[in-house]
Amino acid sequence: MVECPLTCEYLQQAHEFERVEREEAPLPHSEIEISPEFLEEAEELLGVLGSAIVAVALETPGAIDADVREALAGLVETYITLEKGVLYEHTPANTLAAGMFHSLQDLIAEIKEGESEETGQPVRSRDLLHALVFLLRLAADRDNGRRRGRAFIELLHRFHAPETAALTDSRLILP
Repeated sequence: MVECPLTCEYLQQAHEFERVEREEAPLPHSEIEISPEFLEEAEELLGVLGSAIVAVALETPGAIDADVREALAGLVETYITLEKGVLYEHTPANTLAAGMFHSLQDLIAEIKEGESEETGQPVRSRDLLHALVFLLRLAADRDNGRRRGRAFIELLHRFHAPETAALTDSRLILP
């Protein structure tokens, strides 16, 4: 099997036409409300988490959307348990997802140690939970039904790829 890089123009064109009609699945963790106001307030946090997810996914050889969803689901469950006052890690059984889970958890620990640039306050666990639920829902929405799909990783890559990547991937010779 040939694995195209996320910057492959043919792969990107194919993804535009592959949305398959499928039954409407319930939202993951529909009991948690994600308001438009939260999304606006947490834009910085969502950006940092999105960048972390795509970086970890690209550093994990063979990682696919299902692995990312499993890692995100484990993180969400961990934070739901933490909200109840119990510290318990819901580590995925899948080894790729478990590796991404631990890498993301380390990055989240760094985020929690820092402060939000906007508010100057530490990032709250509740905000992290809501951001992770939003990203899990986005990953579920991007599921194209393919066994080795990477549509979610590609979406995050488009939004969070370094700006210089477009220049280095291009075959255009600049003076």
